[in-house]
Amino acid sequence: MRAYLGGTSPYAVLIEGGFSRRDNLLSRKDPLLPTARNTVSLVNTNGRPKSCLDIATVPNARILIESIKLAGISDFFVTTHYLHDQIEEYFRRGEGYDLGVKELWNEKIALGTAPGTVMNLLVRPNLRGRTAVICAGDIISDVDYASVLAQHTAAGSTFTIVLNPVPETEVSRFGTAAFRPTEGTFGRITEFREKKAPREALQSIVDQKKQFLNNSSIYVLDPEIFLRPLTIIDQENGETHHTRLIQRMFPNIDPQFLRELIDGKVAPRSQEEATACLKRFGHPAPDFNDFGTHLLPQLASNRLLNGVLHNGYWTDIGTPESYWFANWHALAGRFKVQIPFPEVSPGIWVHPEADIPDLRAIKPPAVIAGGVRLGNMVEIGPRAVIGSGWDIRKGAKVTDSILLQRYGSDSDYPPGTKYQVIHPGSLVHRSIIAGILPLSVQTFKTVWGDGAPNPQGPRCHTTVPLYIPQDSDTAIRKQTTRLLLADKPGHFLDKVEKLLRNNGWQWLEAATTPASAAEKMDANKYDLIIMDFSELHADPEGMPEGAILLRTYRCHSQARNSGTPTLFWSRQPNPLANIDGMTIARMTESGVVVRSKNNPEVALGRLSDFLLKLLKEQ
Repeated sequence: MRAYLGGTSPYAVLIEGGFSRRDNLLSRKDPLLPTARNTVSLVNTNGRPKSCLDIATVPNARILIESIKLAGISDFFVTTHYLHDQIEEYFRRGEGYDLGVKELWNEKIALGTAPGTVMNLLVRPNLRGRTAVICAGDIISDVDYASVLAQHTAAGSTFTIVLNPVPETEVSRFGTAAFRPTEGTFGRITEFREKKAPREALQSIVDQKKQFLNNSSIYVLDPEIFLRPLTIIDQENGETHHTRLIQRMFPNIDPQFLRELIDGKVAPRSQEEATACLKRFGHPAPDFNDFGTHLLPQLASNRLLNGVLHNGYWTDIGTPESYWFANWHALAGRFKVQIPFPEVSPGIWVHPEADIPDLRAIKPPAVIAGGVRLGNMVEIGPRAVIGSGWDIRKGAKVTDSILLQRYGSDSDYPPGTKYQVIHPGSLVHRSIIAGILPLSVQTFKTVWGDGAPNPQGPRCHTTVPLYIPQDSDTAIRKQTTRLLLADKPGHFLDKVEKLLRNNGWQWLEAATTPASAAEKMDANKYDLIIMDFSELHADPEGMPEGAILLRTYRCHSQARNSGTPTLFWSRQPNPLANIDGMTIARMTESGVVVRSKNNPEVALGRLSDFLLKLLKEQ
C-alpha cells in the first residue's frame, strides 16, 4: 500500500443529499405536473436522491464508489439529508450493500456541503489522522484517484481539488479557479470564485491555452487543516480575522470542546458518544457552510489550496438535460459503467428476466432492465434506457428517453399493480419519465410522453418533457464520437482542437508523435481519425509516417481501427505521389479521405460539418 499522508490508507466521504434546498423539493407523493419551464430540478423528476439515480440502469453511487476503489480505497462514509431513507435502504439493505459503506452520517437539518463532513472527520480519531477523499454524490468522472492522491502526497499538500476545463456556456454552474501548474498537472490555486457569470469567472492559462477550470467537487485533504489558525477574509467588507476555519464555520462551538479537539483529546468510543460530540459544535454559520462558496476562497488566499488538472470525462447530473446526456455517454463508453446483464447484440443490453418478444424491435444503443414487458410492434431506441417495472404495450414507441425504474415498497402501490404502463400507440420522445409513487389507481397506470392528455385514459401527471435542442442527434454524435488528432504540436493542431471543442466535439485525444499515435491506435477503437499525412516525419524510403501508421494500424483487417473513417491533412499538392498502388487501394477502399490543409472544401470554418457528413456516409 502506498504511504499516504497520515501514514495509513486514505478513505472516502460521499456527500449525498446534504445540500438540497427545501424550496426545490417535492414530496414523493405529490403529483409532478407538466411545467412550462425549460429546466426542472432533477430531484423533482421522481423523488430520488441524485446519488441513487440510475445511469444506464446502474446507480450513480455504485459507479462513483467503484471508480474510487481502483485507487485502493476500501473505507467509505456517506453524509445524507434529503431522502436519507432511500440512501440508507440502498446501502444497508439494497443492491448497494456489497459496496461496503461503513457509516451513514444523517443530517436531520441540512447543514450545507461542508459542516457535516468536517464535524465527523474531526471527532473520529481513526479518520482525523488520515487523508480524506471527498466527493459530491452527483458527479460522474474518469478521474484517476490514485494519481491525484500520489500528487497530493508528493507535494505535501493539505488541500487539493481536481479541476477540469468547462465550456464558457457552462461556467456559471460551477466554481472556477486561477491555477498555476508547477509540475505536470499539479500546481497552486491562487484564487477561487464560486458560480459566477463568464465575465466574472476566473480563467487560467495552461499549456498556453486560456481555459475556465471547474471545481469538480473532488477534494483530497488533511482534516487538520480545519483546526489551523488562518487569516480569514470577510467577503462582505474585506476585513481580516486571524482564526480557525472550524471557529468561523461554528461560531458557537463549545470553547472547552474546541480545546479538546485541538489537543486531540476527543475520542468517542461509540456512536452515542460521537453523536454527543457533534452537538457540542453548535449550529453552523449560514454564511460559511459551503466548500465552494466559503472554504475554497479562504484556503486559496492563505496559499493552502492546490489543484490537479483533469482533462478526461467529467459531468454532474444536476439538470435533467445533463442526466439525459450522461446516459448516452455511458453507452458510448465515455466512462466506465459495468451494466450487470448481457449485451445481446452490439449496443443492446437486455436483462434475462425482461419479456422481449422480438429483439429486432430494439435499436442501439438501448438498455432494458428486468421486470420489463414489451408488446408486439413496439419500437425501442435509438437511445432508450428502460428501468424495471414498465409495460410498454402494442405499437408504442420510446426513443431518446429514459424510463426510470419503479421504486418503493409494494405497500405503496395499489393492490394488484405490478407495472407502470405505456398505453398502446403512445409516443415517448426526448423525455425522462419518473417511476413516482402512485397518485391514485386511475392516474398511476397512465403515461403519455409529452405530458398532454392521453386519449385512451385519464390525464397523466408523471412525465417531465425535456428541453432538448432540435439538433440533439447532432449534439449526441459530437459528444459520443471518439476522435484522435495526430499531428506534431503547434499552431495548426491547437487550432483544429479549439475549433472542434467550440463546435461541441468533446471526446478528443491528441497524439503529437508517430509513436504515441501508434500506441493509441493499437490500444483504442476510434470513431474518427484526423491525421497529418506528410509532416509526421517520413521514413528513409520516403513514405510518409502517416501512411505507415494507417497501413499498420488501420488498413490491416485485424487492426482495432480497421475501417475507421480517417481524414488526412497535407500541405502537399499530391500527398499520394510516393505511396504504392496497393496501399492507396486499401486506404481508398476503407474510406480514407485525403485533403490538403489549404483545400477550401475542408477549411477550418467548415471542418465540423465535414466530419459529420463523413460519419453519416460510413
